[in-house]
Amino acid sequence: MGPSSIIDADTRPTDETGVAACEGPRARSGRTLWGALALASVATILSFGLQSRLFWDDLNLIGEIDAQVSAGIVADLFASDFFDRTPDSEDAHYYRPLVTASYALGAALWESDPFYYSVSNLLFHLLVCGLLFGLLLRFGASPVVAAGGTTLFGLMPRLTESVFWISGRTDIMATVFVLASLLVYRDDDRAHLRRGAAGMLLFLGLLCKEVAVAGLAGLTLHELARTLERRRRGERIGALLRSFAVHAAPIWTSLFVYMVIRLTVLQGLWQTSLSLGVGSRIGLAAESLGRYALMLLDPVHPALRIGSIFAPRDAPLMALGVIVAIAFLVLFVRLLRRNSESGQLLGLALAGSSLALVLHLLPFGSDVIAADRLLYMPVAGLTLLGTFAFVRLPHTGRRIGGGFAVIAIAVFAVVSFGRAEQWGDDTRLWHHTLSYSDRHDALPHSWMGIALLERDEPRAALVHFEQALRIETSRPPAYRKRSLILELLANTSIALSAIGRDPEALHAIDQALQFQPTDSGYLIQRARILGRLLRFDDAQAALALAISGSGDSPAPVPLAKELRAVAREWNALPKPTASESVTLQATRASLYERLGAMPAAEAIWRDVLARPDAGVDLILAAARFHTFRADPSQAEALIARLFADSDEHDRAAMMLRAAVELRRRQAVPADILSATTALGEPS
Repeated sequence: MGPSSIIDADTRPTDETGVAACEGPRARSGRTLWGALALASVATILSFGLQSRLFWDDLNLIGEIDAQVSAGIVADLFASDFFDRTPDSEDAHYYRPLVTASYALGAALWESDPFYYSVSNLLFHLLVCGLLFGLLLRFGASPVVAAGGTTLFGLMPRLTESVFWISGRTDIMATVFVLASLLVYRDDDRAHLRRGAAGMLLFLGLLCKEVAVAGLAGLTLHELARTLERRRRGERIGALLRSFAVHAAPIWTSLFVYMVIRLTVLQGLWQTSLSLGVGSRIGLAAESLGRYALMLLDPVHPALRIGSIFAPRDAPLMALGVIVAIAFLVLFVRLLRRNSESGQLLGLALAGSSLALVLHLLPFGSDVIAADRLLYMPVAGLTLLGTFAFVRLPHTGRRIGGGFAVIAIAVFAVVSFGRAEQWGDDTRLWHHTLSYSDRHDALPHSWMGIALLERDEPRAALVHFEQALRIETSRPPAYRKRSLILELLANTSIALSAIGRDPEALHAIDQALQFQPTDSGYLIQRARILGRLLRFDDAQAALALAISGSGDSPAPVPLAKELRAVAREWNALPKPTASESVTLQATRASLYERLGAMPAAEAIWRDVLARPDAGVDLILAAARFHTFRADPSQAEALIARLFADSDEHDRAAMMLRAAVELRRRQAVPADILSATTALGEPS
C-alpha cells in the first residue's frame, strides 16, 4: 500500500509496483533522466504553439499592462481589478495581481511582443509538470510511472488552451503554487517551518487565481483524514483537535489574509453574475459537471467555448452530472476513511474542489457552461489520483494500463500539435470554435468577425457581426451584455464603411453613441465615416468632442490634422466632370484613399485604368493601391503591365509582386470564407 501520510511519503525511487527500492547514484540519475524526458517531450510538442500575436483577452490585458508599465505605476496593479479597472465594469471582482505582475515584468523586458509572453506560459506549464513529477515520486510512483503520468498531463489537448493562450496563464500559475505547497507540506508535529512555507505558497497561488483555494481544501482534508485515523487508534480528542488546529493554522491564515486584501481592493467578494434562482443554479451545476465529465472522456477534441447558460438545460447531461457527483462523494468517503491512500485523497480533493468552483453554484462571471482551461487544476488532481491507482493494479493490469498510456501519449502529441497550428491562425481557431459552440453564444461570432476584419475581409466580418447582434439582442433585457452590443455596433460600423456602405455605417455608430455619447473611440469612428462622406465640418465637430474627452491621449489629433489637410485639397479641386483629366481623377482617388474610402477610390482607379491616356506612372500608383489597400488579385495584372511596358519600374514591380505573394499567404482560407458566405445566405 501507499504511504500513510505526507510526512511518511517515500521519496526513494520505486519499482513498477510502487514498492520503494534502494536509492543509489544510478537510481537518482534514472529518476532525473525520466523527468527530463517527460519535460522534453512536452516542451517539443507544445513549442509549435508559441504565439506571434495577441489574441482575445490578451489585447486588453497585455496592452493595458504595457501602458501602465510605461507610465511607471506598476504598484497600482496590486490595488485594482484584473480585467477592467473602471468602477462600473461588467468584469469586476477578479483579483489576480501576481498574474498581472508577471505581465508587467514581461512588458518591462520585451514590451508587447507576444512570442515571449507565450514562451513564459510554456515555461510555467513545464514547471507544473516538474512539480507534478516530484509529487508522484514522493507518493510512491516509480520514475517510469511518474514520467508517464506527467507526460499525459502535459500533452493533454484539453489543457492546451491554458498554455497557448497568453491570458490562460492564470490557472497555470495558480497550479504552480498549489503543487509546490503540497511538495513542501509535512504533517510532522515539528515541521512548523514547512507548514508555514506551504501556507505562504498557497497565499501566492490565491494571488494568481481563486482556484488555488483547492490546495487549502486538499491539505485540510488530508489533516482531517489523519486526525480520524489517529482517533481510530484511540488517541484523545482534545489532543487531536489541538494538533489539527496547529497544523491547519498556516494554510487557513493564508486564506484569511487573502480575503482581507481582496475585500479591501475590490469591495466585493464575488464576480458579478446573472440573477439565477437556487433551482436554476443546481440544474446548471449538474449540466456543467456532466459536460466536464464528457470532456474528460473525450480529451482529444478541445474547444474554446462549450455550451451556453442561455440555452435550455440538457437533461441527459444533468443526469450524468448527478451520477458523477454521487460517485465522487462515495470515493471521497472511502478515501477519507483509508488515510493510507493519502496521495489519492489529495488528488481527489484537488480535482473536486477546483472543479466545484466553476460549476455556477456560486456567482461565476461566465456565460458558457464549461471551458477547457478550467480543467487545468482538476486534471492535475486526477493525474495524482489515477497514477496512484495505477501502481496498485495487479501486474497484468499495469501492463494493459501502460500500453494504453503509451497510445494515449502518442495520440495526445498528435492532437496537441494540430491544436498548436490552429492557435497560429485566429480565423481557423474561431472557425473551429464556431463548429463546437452553442448557437446561443454570440461571442465566437464577434471574435470571428474581428479576426476577418483584421485580415481585410470586411464582407465576411459583417456576416458574423450581424449574427452576433441577432443572438445578443434576442435575449431578455436582463441577460443582454450592453458592452458587447455596443462593441458589435462599432465593429459593424467599421465593416460597413470598409465595403462602402457609409450611410449604414453612420447609423450603426450613432446607435452606439446614444448609450455612450462621449466615447472617444465611437466619436473617432463617426468622424472617419463623415470624412468619407465628404462632410468635413461634421467630421471636425465629432473629432473636437473626441479630443475634449480623450484626456491626455493624442489619438484623435493626427486624424484631425489629416482631415483638415484632405478637406483643403478636396475643396481646391474643381467639381467632378465626365471629361476631367486622368491626372485629376487619380488625385481624387488618392484623396479617397487617405480618407480610408477604399471602395470609392477603387471605383475611380477602375475608370482611370480604362482610359487610353493612363501612363505607366499611374499604372504603378494603381498597382500600389491594389496591392496594399484593396484586392491584391487585381494588382497582378497591373504588375504584369509594368513589366511589359517599361524597364524603369521593374524594381518596384518586383517588390509589389513579393507583397502580393505575402498577402496571398496571409489570406483567410477559402473554406472559412465559403462557410461564412453560407451563414450569411437567407434560409
